[in-house]
Amino acid sequence: MQDKISFTSTINFVPHTKYKRISHNCNTYIDTAIYGKNMLFRQALNFKIKAVRTCTALVINDGENNALGAHFYDCLENAQHLNDICTNMSDAINWKPSGGLIVGSKSLIFRPYSKPIFSRLKDFMEEKISKLSVFQEHADELSETDFHYDVKTDTYTICSRGFDRKNEKIISINSPEDLLKRYRKIHIADGDILMINGEKINPDTLQ
Repeated sequence: MQDKISFTSTINFVPHTKYKRISHNCNTYIDTAIYGKNMLFRQALNFKIKAVRTCTALVINDGENNALGAHFYDCLENAQHLNDICTNMSDAINWKPSGGLIVGSKSLIFRPYSKPIFSRLKDFMEEKISKLSVFQEHADELSETDFHYDVKTDTYTICSRGFDRKNEKIISINSPEDLLKRYRKIHIADGDILMINGEKINPDTLQ
């Protein structure tokens, strides 16, 4: 009898210059999806998702050879068809998912579908997989997240940027404290490795 294999994803937050270098040769870009208007998700060996703000981006993978990525716009069409969206994603996964990541949403009066869409997609992922890392609700109105996923190394390279209004400058993630200021809720799945600029971070410091 074989031992159960435990897959470990690496989540590495890096500055924008390093992110561009790592994601430069990736030709699979997943644009924001609107139900009934364009492709809802993609399956590829590596892909990148840009400018996650009030929308929700996610990855479901098996830690070996397969990954599904999506970037859902926080619009009425998606809010009205969330069950259909989840069914379509579930039907597309003909391999055994083991892990994943979800990021996005903001609490803004003029973006009423942002948080409900994130919550429903998060619930769907928790039903499908046992290992889910979560970066929920950008705390800053102007912040955004880009990320690249490589299925072969099971690595998320993430560039999350905020904006210092007073000094008019971009704020990168350089410490656990920066990470806690960027997202209102963070959960690192058991076994996943969190890094900032290549340095391993103990998830307990985010509690």
